[in-house]
Amino acid sequence: MPYLCARCSKENSLSKCSGCKTVYYCSTECQRLDWSSHKPQCYEPPPTAISRDRPPYEPPKLGKVADYRKLLEVAGQSTIMHEVMNRGLDPTLVCGCSPQEAYAMGSESGQMRDFWMLPTEKREPWVKKAHKHNEKARKFWADYFAPVSRERRYVDVVLDAILNIRLPNPDPDRKDDFLQNQVNANLLTSLFNHLNGFTPSQNTALLKIACHPFWLKPGDMFRLRLGAQTICSQGRPSHDFIDQLALRCLDKTTSLHELDNLLAGFVIYIQYIWPQIAGTRLLDTCFLLMAPGRGRRLTEDIVMKIIEIAEASPAAAKHLLPVITAACMGDTSPMLELLTLYEEFGVRIGPSVEHSTLPWLKEKAGKDVQVIRRITKLLMDEKKGRTGLSVHGIDIEGRSWTREEYEVMYEEVVERIGGEPN
Repeated sequence: MPYLCARCSKENSLSKCSGCKTVYYCSTECQRLDWSSHKPQCYEPPPTAISRDRPPYEPPKLGKVADYRKLLEVAGQSTIMHEVMNRGLDPTLVCGCSPQEAYAMGSESGQMRDFWMLPTEKREPWVKKAHKHNEKARKFWADYFAPVSRERRYVDVVLDAILNIRLPNPDPDRKDDFLQNQVNANLLTSLFNHLNGFTPSQNTALLKIACHPFWLKPGDMFRLRLGAQTICSQGRPSHDFIDQLALRCLDKTTSLHELDNLLAGFVIYIQYIWPQIAGTRLLDTCFLLMAPGRGRRLTEDIVMKIIEIAEASPAAAKHLLPVITAACMGDTSPMLELLTLYEEFGVRIGPSVEHSTLPWLKEKAGKDVQVIRRITKLLMDEKKGRTGLSVHGIDIEGRSWTREEYEVMYEEVVERIGGEPN
């Protein structure tokens, strides 16, 4: 059962939408009936501004007792890794795989950064390999969580069960909620098939779950992120979900722990797998988060996640490099990570040595010989006019921007996203 009808969830639905090529139908009648809800997601390019206009939040509807028993029966299974390997899937990539991850796992290089240095025709086999892997993974998750993943009515039941902790602890003798959170994370995975059809209230409930305090322990955070990664890579996020995700990240009442979960569980993988749907909204969100003197003081861990989002593609790096450069000019700057970002994307850091940020980085490196060698090499490349990825048709001008230029960029982002962070 590789595909489910986007309208009725019928199995073996092989008719693909000719517009977006991301959803399937069992018949032309189902496609016709679903067009009114699918149309905004199909042909139109992603919006640049974030919509703040949505109906009042309605909590997920309660299910029947039998529904919750079914959830516990399905999500409590412990055979998941055995099933993954029996189907020939890589357990480390079963939640979803981008072309650059496929390249890192299957090439001699072993580095995602090198994927973008390949000519377009040499990237194509890895794009196809990732797509093939995701097709198998999607079928696995649909089968594993059947019938929950096939019936749209279970969306509210699953959201309610997790958000309000309806399911009993599988092992009440344990003093922690380790197994209960494992079940909840598994249940999150079962929602992937319906993500594109979530109502605004269901999107809100999903983000409330991501920010719930029961994911505080590192092990529980890891499970949440695996579940969220599967939803975002195997399901197709709607524009409303991306809007709400961006607003939640920009809300200053969102704690750093919650922001950490949102970035690691959702933003990174949407930017990796669905950049054509996200457009610039999530990149603009990260830009505003890191804007020096305007946002909150971020932890180095969150700064690293934003740098990882920049590494999703050359376009993402070009978008975020100005604010990353500005934000990294502090006492707690992740200087080595910034330097790695420059190296990985082959950026031109300045039009001349006099305007480069490299001398500043070299001074900050102190007596670290290896770092000084790396910076010296970049300075030599810069002096000779080498522009890295420009040889592949990509030119990222990662130079040291003036304050006036940076202010203009910031105002452009604020205008695109529809206002300053709350």
